[in-house]
Amino acid sequence: SFINLPGINLLPNWLLGVMWGLFLIWTFFGIAIVSDAFVAGIEVITAKTHMVEREDSKGNKVMREEPVWNWAVANITLLAVGGSSPEILLSLVDTIITLGQTS
Repeated sequence: SFINLPGINLLPNWLLGVMWGLFLIWTFFGIAIVSDAFVAGIEVITAKTHMVEREDSKGNKVMREEPVWNWAVANITLLAVGGSSPEILLSLVDTIITLGQTS
């Protein structure tokens, strides 16, 4: 396997377990950092507002500040993209690998 280094199976099993555990923790920290940055970006996007002219109950025109984006829709979209990203990436990799090949 290209993931395992030559001679890695000569190490004791407890050491291999510790190494894989540390690798998993390191990976989860990386995912957490990227997710925090992405969610912060979503919060900035959904915080945008604009001024809208509306009528109050007496018929007077009033300027109100309203959000441009609905935060619930943005979060649901993020959830949908995150849930389907493995399939999207697999399709992309398969497309790149088979690019130019005839069936």
